[in-house]
Amino acid sequence: MPIALSRKFTFEAAHALFDYDGPCRFVHGHSYKLEVRIESMEFHEKWIPAPGLLMDFRALDRLIKPLIQDNLDHRLLLSEDYLQKNSEWSNAENLHRMPFEPSVENLLFWLSDRITSVLPSGIRLQSLLLHETEKSAAFWSAT
Repeated sequence: MPIALSRKFTFEAAHALFDYDGPCRFVHGHSYKLEVRIESMEFHEKWIPAPGLLMDFRALDRLIKPLIQDNLDHRLLLSEDYLQKNSEWSNAENLHRMPFEPSVENLLFWLSDRITSVLPSGIRLQSLLLHETEKSAAFWSAT
């Protein structure tokens, strides 16, 4: 039977969406909440051998937190298209240029690629849930 673990992470970021006819076309911020769910790629009938952990939560933190802190937390996330039309943001000290529009959906694709690349063998990314606001979230699943 597959066993899965879930860990939550938070980060603060600002973004804007290019070619969008709504309020998200303006630079604004969110308090994002990310839930990462991983699972074993091995079948366990009853027990996981000693120490009985699929993965230590601290080890998962050591893999995920740098991805968030170095790329997303307290960053201004803007696409190259947005910057071409709004060059006044191009020299922002906290700018992270994205090759895509930094919507919650696209951030999930980006996160799934990066998280998958740092997971140890035998562990796979099962799903991600990214809350942009208290009422709005996007979900990514490996299946």
